[in-house]
Amino acid sequence: MTVETGKLLCVTEGSRRNKRQVIYLECQSVKKSKLVKVPVTTDWLSQALVEQQQQSLDSLNNINVEFKRNNNNDPHQIWELGKQWDRLQTEALSAVVTRSKPENQPKVVSSDKFHNPYNFVPALPRDGVRGELGDREPKGHGRYLPNRWTGRIAVKLTTVTPLLIPDAAGMTADDKDHKTFPIRIGADGNPYLPPTSIKGMLRSAYEAVTNSRLSVFESHDARLAHRLPAQDGANVKPVCVEKKGDHLYLRLLTVAKLPRYDKNGRPPDKGEQRSALKYRGSRE
Repeated sequence: MTVETGKLLCVTEGSRRNKRQVIYLECQSVKKSKLVKVPVTTDWLSQALVEQQQQSLDSLNNINVEFKRNNNNDPHQIWELGKQWDRLQTEALSAVVTRSKPENQPKVVSSDKFHNPYNFVPALPRDGVRGELGDREPKGHGRYLPNRWTGRIAVKLTTVTPLLIPDAAGMTADDKDHKTFPIRIGADGNPYLPPTSIKGMLRSAYEAVTNSRLSVFESHDARLAHRLPAQDGANVKPVCVEKKGDHLYLRLLTVAKLPRYDKNGRPPDKGEQRSALKYRGSRE
């Protein structure tokens, strides 16, 4: 990128009661046809200029500077003339945020290959795969097994692009049925990202990298597992298998009613109001 020169200007704007100082970069336009003034944000300034701004904003007025433009031809690195850009981390982040859009290219997708939904790594043929990654009966997670690892994976996540974490339970709708979802908040008051979301991404990446047997086939007709709908649980009866002598019997169990408080003052749901007992003093 070409290094250009310009000058910082500190200008007071606004009304008498609401005055504010704004920093402008006075420089040549992209086509070098005229002199323009561009509003400057702190992220564009070098660390030395930021420290000088914190001491006195007026000290930046009429300072001769050098700068570079990003892919959108906007100034995004400004430092004092004769010095150097000293915010390498900001430079790397700016390159990510302001990267140019990829050129439109025709997408060629083979219909006979499954593509991983997260990183679109094509699944390779598994014929002849041996060793640890070969086909064999799964060990299962029902108990600890010898010569097997167990533990936790700590993950530190940094969001570079906006991340949407909707709270479906707190959804509201207006008279036109337009739905609004708040941000899901954890017990500590901070936005809560479900661990299962991270687990799913790690699992998908592992399956792709190791060419594992994939467990999710959304577009396939054959079901790899069967699970009853949640509402069917209300129509089943719990039983206990008991042995008396040489015979087995089924003993029908009754529904247990457990005390509970209302959830954050919300009305009970899923039949709780009819089935659950309440502590004395709890709200209906």
